[in-house]
Amino acid sequence: MIDFKVQTGRDSFGPFVQTENYNDLDELEDLFIEHFDLIPKGVIDGSTNNNGLYRLYFNDNVSSEKLNKIISRLSLPSGKTSS
Repeated sequence: MIDFKVQTGRDSFGPFVQTENYNDLDELEDLFIEHFDLIPKGVIDGSTNNNGLYRLYFNDNVSSEKLNKIISRLSLPSGKTSS
C-alpha cells in the first residue's frame, strides 16, 4: 500500500509518524483513518526545525509499537520499509 519511507517515534507531543514530503503524509493519514479508525491529533510541517520532515501526531492511547505494526502491514515488499 505504501512505497515511501516512514519513520515512527515519540516526543513531548506524543507518538508520531514522519515522512519526507506532505503528499506521502496525506496518503498515510487517509490510510490511518479509513483502515484503522485512527484520527491524528495534529500535523507539523516540513520546517527547518523538523529537518524538513513532516509529522503526523496521535493521542497517547496509540503506542509507538502499534504505529510500527501498522506501518509494517502497510509497507510494500519492495525493500522500502519503515525505520
